Amino acid sequence: MRNWATQISYGGELELEIQGLTPVQVLMVKKKLMEIDKVERVNTDRTKDLAKFRIRAMMTAEDLTMYLIGEDWADLIDPNSLDWKVNRIQAKAPGS
Repeated sequence: MRNWATQISYGGELELEIQGLTPVQVLMVKKKLMEIDKVERVNTDRTKDLAKFRIRAMMTAEDLTMYLIGEDWADLIDPNSLDWKVNRIQAKAPGS
């Protein structure tokens, strides 16, 4: 229970799934995520059409989603496809 309370208050391990990215776009997303101040580490895994990013950050999924709706992410993530829960965000690449 305490881990859950910490997760929703301060962040921790987040998962971002984006459908429809090319291999180069996966690296671009990883680089942009690493540029966010509160992000400590990003690991990636890509299978066919789905890229998964495991993110260690001092923010919640909602906080990270606020970054992802910015115009500088529009070429990588369709903001209208974003859906988030406590520690997981799902999205699609534009045109997917």
